[in-house]
Amino acid sequence: MENNTISLHHVGYLVKNIEESKLAFEKMGLMITKDITFDSDRKVDICFMGSGSYEIELVSPRNDSNIYPLLKRYNNVPYHTCYIVKNICETINELTKKGFLLIEEPRRALAISECARVAFLMNAKIGIVELLQIVI
Repeated sequence: MENNTISLHHVGYLVKNIEESKLAFEKMGLMITKDITFDSDRKVDICFMGSGSYEIELVSPRNDSNIYPLLKRYNNVPYHTCYIVKNICETINELTKKGFLLIEEPRRALAISECARVAFLMNAKIGIVELLQIVI
């Protein structure tokens, strides 16, 4: 990106049972960095876990969530990569010009922070990308 560098924030895992997935990742040495939070906008339960500088997000959709159909199709699977950006709107504009499809406009992301906004894009070659901007 020309004026808007990005860096990896986390990898999102789609999971059927967040408690069971937490236990499995704990067996691998990951620790909870932010316990289960309900995201009422997206209708998902979210838990962040990490080990050192690596962080993952467990995402368990409720039946009325827009991403619930993904769970029925893919089961437990990594399904998006999240990148921190300086300016979410500029990054969206740059990426859509390069063929990415915006699938969710920027909205708050309380599971990350009260100051966080995220947007989701799709690219046929790399899948779902989440952009994260911390607004201070």
